[in-house]
Amino acid sequence: MSKTVYSFDPSTRAFVSELALSSGDLSPLEGGVYLIPGDCLEVQPPAPTPGKWPFAVAGAWVLEALPADPEPEPEPVLTEEERRARLKVAVTAHRWVIETGGIALAGGMKVKTGIDDQTRIAQAIRGMEANGHADVPFKAESGWLTLTSAQMATLQNAIASHVRACFEAERSHHEAIDALDVSGIEQYNILANWPSGQA
Repeated sequence: MSKTVYSFDPSTRAFVSELALSSGDLSPLEGGVYLIPGDCLEVQPPAPTPGKWPFAVAGAWVLEALPADPEPEPEPVLTEEERRARLKVAVTAHRWVIETGGIALAGGMKVKTGIDDQTRIAQAIRGMEANGHADVPFKAESGWLTLTSAQMATLQNAIASHVRACFEAERSHHEAIDALDVSGIEQYNILANWPSGQA
């Protein structure tokens, strides 16, 4: 024995679904009487029509128009200075990618150029000087090498030159952005004129 009721959303009161009550929903005080949940009606709702949906109103179903979708928020209109600032932020982010992306040296050696990599090279050089070591094992991006003190210094200088060139390119981009007219801001190419990564 069961009974079908029709549920609605308590906040919007829009029809949700059919709900089958079972013997567990019978009243313990009144034989054969079901306890109807507060968010249900016993009457079947009318079928939806285009643009309308059943809503529970004062214990009955009423077809009401569905709320219109909200208009999308318009894109914020940036000022000229805000657009220049965004370009500069993008330039700085790209400088970081190029700066830390590594360089290739003569002979095919490739090394990373991040801050941690620069620190390890400087520490290795200090350690060689302090302990009188003629060479040091060095793990380049291209593989293991044994480098002399002079070779480590050459490597350190190559990385320093690469980092300097990256910051010079960033400054040049920022100065070029400052000099753009309004029409040039959208067409500006931030990917041009960066160090090649070849030492």
